[in-house]
Amino acid sequence: MKKLIVNDTTIFSISRAGRRIAFKDRVEIARLLDVTGIDTIELPEFSGDKTEEILIKSVATVVNNATV
Repeated sequence: MKKLIVNDTTIFSISRAGRRIAFKDRVEIARLLDVTGIDTIELPEFSGDKTEEILIKSVATVVNNATV
């Protein structure tokens, strides 16, 4: 049986569109995507901003199954 791999770009797309979403909401979105079985969660590119660094670390702590 073939495995379907699902890649979600919600958080990445929101950031690229220049839209603002609360930090805690980004982490919660990632957690919910992980719970629903998404295989890969894309985050915005890391540009060295301290907030982005904390976001990546925070998402990594709440995601148990997906690749970030």
